[in-house]
Amino acid sequence: MEPLNKKERANAFKKVIGFFVLSFALAIFVGFTTMNVNKLAESKSMNELKKLKDNLKFQQDIFAPNIDQATKIMAKVPVAKESGENSEILHQDIATLLSTTKNSTSTDESWESKMYQNILKVYSDLQLAYKEQTKLKEQLDDCMNNTQGSDVQLQRCLDEKRSLQNELTMLKLTGGGGGGGGNTAELERNLRNANEQLRQCKLENKSLLSEITKLRNR
Repeated sequence: MEPLNKKERANAFKKVIGFFVLSFALAIFVGFTTMNVNKLAESKSMNELKKLKDNLKFQQDIFAPNIDQATKIMAKVPVAKESGENSEILHQDIATLLSTTKNSTSTDESWESKMYQNILKVYSDLQLAYKEQTKLKEQLDDCMNNTQGSDVQLQRCLDEKRSLQNELTMLKLTGGGGGGGGNTAELERNLRNANEQLRQCKLENKSLLSEITKLRNR
């Protein structure tokens, strides 16, 4: 190989310098990018860790205690009448707990937030169902009481009808005696009235029994 002349040596030296600068710049760029990526990853990890800690704190300090308390109070609602509890106060306490929890819950699109919202909705729907159940029980009790009262009235009408029927039969058998025609006519009128009252009682009982059946089937 022939030795390089001065010009060729200069060009070769420039190429070496150029490659060195390019390699150095590339190394700097890669190092800088790597440092930024690490910082971004660290920042993201810190944010996720903070979010996780905040979520756990919310669960421990607010969500879990409130839901647990609401569950205990809600268990008292179906037996409030038997245990002497005031159902209205119980419902107010439940509504306050659910409202406080909902206001403290994040409204972002995360799955945790959606889960909290769904749980609160289930509890709210359950509370409404208990209210409706209580109302139906009260209506059923009223119907049962009215039915019992109608049964007494029905028995009274039956007894009155039987008594009038017996008295009318006796008058007819004995010829009615003096003024028997007037007495017989009066008894017949009373008997017709008793039959009408009996018919009304039966209609009322039938209506009440139908209403009770509807309430029981709801």
